[in-house]
Amino acid sequence: MTIREEIDAQFPIRKTTAQKRAFEKWVMAKMREMGYRPYVDGMNRKDKLRHRNIVAGDPQNAELLISAHYDTAATIGIPDLRIPRNFPVYILAQGAVLLGMLLISLLIGTAVGLATKSGDLLILTFFFAYLALMLLMMFGAANKHNVNDNTSGIAALLETMQRLSPEAREKTAFILFDHQETGSRGAKSYGAQHVEVQTMKLLVDLNCVGDGDTFVISAPKMAQDKPEYAVVRESLEANAMASGVSTQFFGRAGVQGAGDYRRFVCGVGVSAYHHSAGVGLITGRIHTSRDIVCRQENLDYLAKSLADAAQKMNDL
Repeated sequence: MTIREEIDAQFPIRKTTAQKRAFEKWVMAKMREMGYRPYVDGMNRKDKLRHRNIVAGDPQNAELLISAHYDTAATIGIPDLRIPRNFPVYILAQGAVLLGMLLISLLIGTAVGLATKSGDLLILTFFFAYLALMLLMMFGAANKHNVNDNTSGIAALLETMQRLSPEAREKTAFILFDHQETGSRGAKSYGAQHVEVQTMKLLVDLNCVGDGDTFVISAPKMAQDKPEYAVVRESLEANAMASGVSTQFFGRAGVQGAGDYRRFVCGVGVSAYHHSAGVGLITGRIHTSRDIVCRQENLDYLAKSLADAAQKMNDL
């Protein structure tokens, strides 16, 4: 059984406090088996959400940080279409979701308004129905299938940890972020408490890396200027063909979408996509019951590439 299969079998949903604590206990034990000393980063008690970011290694002194989020998204059955490079289609897709929610809210409001013969209640119901749908998208029932988002990222991170030599481990740190699905609040809280890491360290974030054979790597100019980034890019490019994947590298401004990596000055986002005629790069199963696809080849590719890069950090 692979690490990804093990997580999916035991912890397919990581949303409630109990579910997260069970996963936290398991993953920290897994890291200890590999020879690491993981810990839960101190929570910022000013935050209403109790973020618990799981850390292995020494981010303050590491040359390469690798991250993934471990929390599970809520769902109302609408797919989170991620279209990183086609801005017009991306806007149309987001607009279609917004329009659908407005129409549903209007139908509910109209029904209440007709039943009560009150225009005020129609408007009030419409407003609260729309607000409820927005809240349900973030804080509602958990999506039951999360193989790509983001069991894939967790598994790739753990497989990378397995591969590292003792020398490479001294140069590498790992973070599993909480609360990415509610606005990357776990990453934001971590950055606020560790400003040097947030502003200076190269962080490679693995999010939705299992479904698709084209990897999009998004990095801001400050990350691209770092010698560590050149090593990571070289390793990703060198292993791509043999792994049956392709890579595309862009600046941060050239890629649509959110992610924990955007909370870091030198954050690099890594995600996998399919090619679709007329759309380009897209992933469309996440936040739905169809999020059940993960290519093990993708995880092996990332683990090998990142482990190779970590090993080369000693030569910088």
